[in-house]
Amino acid sequence: MSLSINPDFDQNLSKEDLLFLSQRAPIRTLPSNKIEGIKRHIKNGHAYLEKGEGDVIVFLHGLLGSIYNYIDVFQYYSQKFKVIMPYLPMYDLPLSKCSVQCLGDYLETFIIEILNNEKIILVGTSTGAGASIYYSVKPNNSVKALILCGSVGLGHTPLTLGKGIPRKNFDYIKYYTRSLFFDSTIPPDEMMQDVFNAIQDNEIVLRVLRLAKTAIKITSQEIIMSIKKPTLLVWGEFDNITPLYTARKFEEFIENSQLKIIPNCGHVVSQEKPLLFINYFDAFLNETFS
Repeated sequence: MSLSINPDFDQNLSKEDLLFLSQRAPIRTLPSNKIEGIKRHIKNGHAYLEKGEGDVIVFLHGLLGSIYNYIDVFQYYSQKFKVIMPYLPMYDLPLSKCSVQCLGDYLETFIIEILNNEKIILVGTSTGAGASIYYSVKPNNSVKALILCGSVGLGHTPLTLGKGIPRKNFDYIKYYTRSLFFDSTIPPDEMMQDVFNAIQDNEIVLRVLRLAKTAIKITSQEIIMSIKKPTLLVWGEFDNITPLYTARKFEEFIENSQLKIIPNCGHVVSQEKPLLFINYFDAFLNETFS
């Protein structure tokens, strides 16, 4: 596997940093036509993307996700916020610690060490949303508002990358990746190539499957009901990973929440329908902080 997928973008990183990045973030290609102004940092055992100034919005990707899930939203909010996307340690955690709860613990460390516990608006997609839930209920967390998109934790998550799945068949992986979207033309070839390259590694697949299992088993109704932050739930009408009925459960269990359903949209709402996602996000921010 190449150490640097974006050699021009990462030309200032040392070989040591590039090696760490390849292990922490095997899915890390950046869309070359949309990365203006974004900086990638490797610091104290953390890897993250950053742009902008002001109050902080932290975006968390899901399993086999990346900045592609947020790029249009990321760039939009960088005009008036500091936007950050840490690469969650989904693929380099010890197997014994591959859980959504451990990702929430990591997020706490990241916010303390990189953001000095600054107050944040937290946006999570899928497994990243699960990590957001765990962090947002920790004592002394720094969350001002929470946005959960297609969150894991209350329903079946059909992830089948194990034995018998043709992981070396690129056409199958393209089909699998596209199935996350209502509009199958949305994911670019570069994103699908990244996913394909990553899952050729058996150790990565083991961690992905372990995390997918804990997303179902560990996150519980009681934890979700303890969320007290203003919460926006954004769901795709045709989400086949965390179906719409789970969104209605989240709305029921989180007291101070509102649910927005995006029509003709699959699992990754911020990537498939970024403009509508931004409209809902803006309205939520105005209502919450006005």
